[in-house]
Amino acid sequence: MGISYLVLMLGFGLVYVLLEVEGIDLLTEGGEVIEGDFLDHLFTCLYFSGVTLFSVGYGDVTPIGVGRGIALVESWLGYTIPAAFVIKTFFVDDQRGKPPGRTNS
Repeated sequence: MGISYLVLMLGFGLVYVLLEVEGIDLLTEGGEVIEGDFLDHLFTCLYFSGVTLFSVGYGDVTPIGVGRGIALVESWLGYTIPAAFVIKTFFVDDQRGKPPGRTNS
């Protein structure tokens, strides 16, 4: 599960930074569009990605424009991944070893 989160965080972070580098403003910090060199963008985008994936965010870095939609998808994934693992653990793994068609009666 941890690797899934890491891959998603890095993947979304790279999407944010690549779009920022291409000139598409996605994030603001303190009400201002992110300024600085590539490393500034990279660290801010990775930070925003992690905070968005693991929580709803702190509000210090906020998405704008199409960044809002991307952040929405990322936060939705952050909430559904634990549910998917629980379902897999309790329902799918529970069915292993049982003959087809048998129920828990």
